[in-house]
Amino acid sequence: MNAKKFVDANSQSVWTKTTSDGREQTSMCVEINDETLDMNTGYVREEKSLVWIKGMSTEAVSRQVDLVINSVNKGKIAPYRAFSKTPFYEGQEEDINPSTEAKLGRYSQIRLCPADQRESLHRQFVVLEEVAKEPVVKVGP
Repeated sequence: MNAKKFVDANSQSVWTKTTSDGREQTSMCVEINDETLDMNTGYVREEKSLVWIKGMSTEAVSRQVDLVINSVNKGKIAPYRAFSKTPFYEGQEEDINPSTEAKLGRYSQIRLCPADQRESLHRQFVVLEEVAKEPVVKVGP
């Protein structure tokens, strides 16, 4: 696996948005590329995962992005795709087949785990207790 900071076509790597309480949230993304060889068929599968890191401090988010990149590249953590029949968060759209644009009847999310647990978690369905909402952070007393 190879992890690096994601940079979009406009050379942007840090995104900010104003939350409902007027504070600024920072988002950065780690791009993880992986390839595996199926020893039975000789077919190489290439997979790209984007892991979004968000927080209220650009410096803290940047430190965590660097930590994730280093941990993936050292083989300590790995991304996995979790599937669900219900959305992981408010407003999430159903997965689609990129070739046909047909809805697939599921939702997915990229998550991180210890590298030795990836195979047991990758592409498995999870049951969600409730849909995640944007956290409300109170400032002051």
